Amino acid sequence: MKLAIVTNKQLHHKYFVAELYKRFNVEVIIHPTGKSEGKIQTLKSKRFFMYGWFWFFLKMLSLLYNKISSLSMHKQLNKNEGRFFKKYEAEYLKIPGEKIHELETVNSTEAIDIIKNNDIDIICFLGGDIARKDFINAAKVCSLNYHSGISPFYNGNKTIFHAVKDYRPNFAGGTLMYITERIDGGGILSHYLPAINESDSAASIFMKGIQGAVELYTHFLANIQSQALPSGVIQKRSFKYVRNIDWTIVDDIKLSVFEKSNQIRIYQRDEQTIAYYDLKSEDINEVYKRALNEILKKNK
Repeated sequence: MKLAIVTNKQLHHKYFVAELYKRFNVEVIIHPTGKSEGKIQTLKSKRFFMYGWFWFFLKMLSLLYNKISSLSMHKQLNKNEGRFFKKYEAEYLKIPGEKIHELETVNSTEAIDIIKNNDIDIICFLGGDIARKDFINAAKVCSLNYHSGISPFYNGNKTIFHAVKDYRPNFAGGTLMYITERIDGGGILSHYLPAINESDSAASIFMKGIQGAVELYTHFLANIQSQALPSGVIQKRSFKYVRNIDWTIVDDIKLSVFEKSNQIRIYQRDEQTIAYYDLKSEDINEVYKRALNEILKKNK
């Protein structure tokens, strides 16, 4: 089975690439550069004003805070990324350079041709780009995505951080799903609930979720080698969908207050994976039942 990986080039992405490369037959690695044309850049800029000038001001304060404060989400992410994945820079460099492609977007003709010319069976996403139908369908078997959030409870951007600042760290985790043009809206295959310890923060839980991405992909890919593809459980709607613009200085403050309170100790749990391959029907209610049973489980 030939795989292609689509992801970015931060250290935790390189960990993801290196681990899947060791475990499976990875033929293609695509790193989208995100260098868009001026028109697209203008559209992205307009999104900062979608909630008005006051919201834009709060967003700018958050960007400044994350740039200068050692306690900010951004700085804590960098710190934990190094702590979890430092050795994987060297592991990533062992991958043959001809397998790695840096492209503006996966939606280009070049990207689609790379998938088809290498006879790719499955495309594995971890962030990277928003794919359109032609690229999604270029794989012979299917295209998959790992979302750093528990779908459909938290979909969109920075969902683990939103869950923690909402005083719901038990809703922090990840979801393996079939990828569709609806962002984080594909059929659900499995959930990952990272272990939570008293010393954890939103940033460390996020990095544990990246480790969980490798485990969910490994389990799924190993299981489909000898059986037909399972049906993904269809998401009818997202309970909470958040965009990048939705995170402001108010959320930075809420996150800081929660983490300083040490209330994370109330939500300690062991690592858990929940697969839905054995569902007899595409019943989203069964997903809610199984997931919530673990998410809301009380500590003994």
